[in-house]
Amino acid sequence: MVRHLNNSQSLTHSNDRSLRCAEFRLILTQVADGMEVHNDVFTGLQEIGIGHKFKEELCRMLESTQLFRGFSRPEIEFVVDYTHAYRVPVGVSLFREGGKDKYLAFIIKGKVNVLKEFGFTTEKHIATACSGSCLGEISMVDDFPHSATARIIEEAEVIILTKPNLLRITEESAALGIRILWRLARQLGARLRRTSGVLAEHL
Repeated sequence: MVRHLNNSQSLTHSNDRSLRCAEFRLILTQVADGMEVHNDVFTGLQEIGIGHKFKEELCRMLESTQLFRGFSRPEIEFVVDYTHAYRVPVGVSLFREGGKDKYLAFIIKGKVNVLKEFGFTTEKHIATACSGSCLGEISMVDDFPHSATARIIEEAEVIILTKPNLLRITEESAALGIRILWRLARQLGARLRRTSGVLAEHL
């Protein structure tokens, strides 16, 4: 049964938070879609908080991101039950070029460099993601490896939403899931336009 959301409705669901945490750690340490996930992501993540008392803080974190700007509080509360917040030290790669880790990383604090490999030893800086940004959108909509590496350059706090949990959100509330996917598509479109502009300058 699909659940419909409104601003006044109290949102609950049966998924156990501890099971979702275990699932996330499984995704990070075992095999996903036939490819091994990089261990440095798992070892670098320290969960910031968990439970009912932390949920309010988690809501404020998610509301500060560009993707969820304008979402209602009931919608935010619904989504955060499928997410986890982590503190990530400098030097850890949230994603590795060529990897197939499937989750969104919302940058709450800190900075992340996006790097592209050239040859075996050279990396070229493409962009820097700051607080409010979201990384990993493409991994949510296709099955191709990551096209770049995302590495922490300033200690960061990130919110993680895995692809399986995004699908669960869509199953619980089709309208909310579609709205999130629509926002992701808009962000990807905006990024593509910026990339096209940079490319045009070099032609």
